[in-house]
Amino acid sequence: MTPQSFKGPILFIACHRLLYILQRLLAPILRFIPPLKQRYQFELRNLADPLAKAWGHDQVVEWAFHCSSEGEFEQLKPLIQHCLDSKLKIEVIFTSPSVERRVSALAKDYPAQVRLLRLSLLLNLSLGSWSRAKNLMMCRYDFFPELLLLPVKRRVLAWASLKGKRPGWWSQGVFQQFDLIISSNKEQFECFREFVAEEKLDLYDFRPAQIFSRLQAAKHETALTQALNLTEPSQRIVLGSVWESDLFLFEQLIKSPGKIHFWLAPHALDHTSIENLKLEWTQRYPYCEVVVFGEGQPSPSAEKVAWLVTKPGRLLELYGQFNLAYVGGGFGRSIHSVLEPVLAGCWSVCGPRTHRSTEIDLANELSPNQVKVVITAHDFYQWWREHHELENCLKDDNRIRTIHNWIEQSAQVIRRCLVN
Repeated sequence: MTPQSFKGPILFIACHRLLYILQRLLAPILRFIPPLKQRYQFELRNLADPLAKAWGHDQVVEWAFHCSSEGEFEQLKPLIQHCLDSKLKIEVIFTSPSVERRVSALAKDYPAQVRLLRLSLLLNLSLGSWSRAKNLMMCRYDFFPELLLLPVKRRVLAWASLKGKRPGWWSQGVFQQFDLIISSNKEQFECFREFVAEEKLDLYDFRPAQIFSRLQAAKHETALTQALNLTEPSQRIVLGSVWESDLFLFEQLIKSPGKIHFWLAPHALDHTSIENLKLEWTQRYPYCEVVVFGEGQPSPSAEKVAWLVTKPGRLLELYGQFNLAYVGGGFGRSIHSVLEPVLAGCWSVCGPRTHRSTEIDLANELSPNQVKVVITAHDFYQWWREHHELENCLKDDNRIRTIHNWIEQSAQVIRRCLVN
């Protein structure tokens, strides 16, 4: 396939083609730059992976789905699953190694319907030659020229956001190439309406349906239940996607009297990051006992305990067992997923850097006042004192009704996205 059917102004198309040519000319040099060597090794896995083999020219492939990382994959999963349930063949293209495990598992579960591709920015593998899809679904960003030049009939952009940015002529030109844009919230819908025809816009976020489904399907192992039973719900909090930069926040709470267990789920799960996080915690709070979950038990006399959860894929399950949650990242680049604890019913708190998150806007829309932003250890301690004895938010019928109403809209939006 060639990019000759790309829709849009001639100058805009020409710019994308020039950018693509420049990328391909520089790739043989860039792949030897030390920071990019790991990226090149990641892309090389396409050559040995049987699931990355292109569909035959005689195959009918309805959709190619592109996601940057795991959050975007979660958004697209209901649409992907709808295609698979309809027995359609699809392609899943992804940018980040962080989502490789999830995409590979999906392709192995549906080997007759799914082909995957690690987006090749350095490897000499043309996406235009590899893809057979008639339509393209993208999520949020990663507007690489090779993606926008795919010769497809229909382009859809899900979870679209202009958060923190004012679109210039180039960004507006990119967004106008899509036949349908699903904005992430009402604020973003209004921003897009300034330069995109309203009939090409919709408003929805697929993550609540995905998260709620996973929460209902979660199975709780006996060891976790036993460890949680060492405390009352009012004596424990889960620290989700936590970084070293978040740890100062708990100083006043740890110094306060009484029994409290902190359940730390680090964002970075490589050995070095976990050891650094453990070291930072023990240096700050030497009087708080640290236990790696699955490798021991705290001493019976310990009042303050930090459980370290190092196994991937456990965080959502943890949220479902708590009434209180801290979401990390708010003292770094930006907070991580706040929808997960909110939909699990946790009273949630995070740091101040929320500007990159569209989830916090939706969380506040679905369940007002459930998420609190704090800046200091004193702020956090005050939040704890006000919330630690409250019931889980899912005991509130109005909150549950609002969440269910949102999830029920998904079928209608899926149909609009996938119509040919």
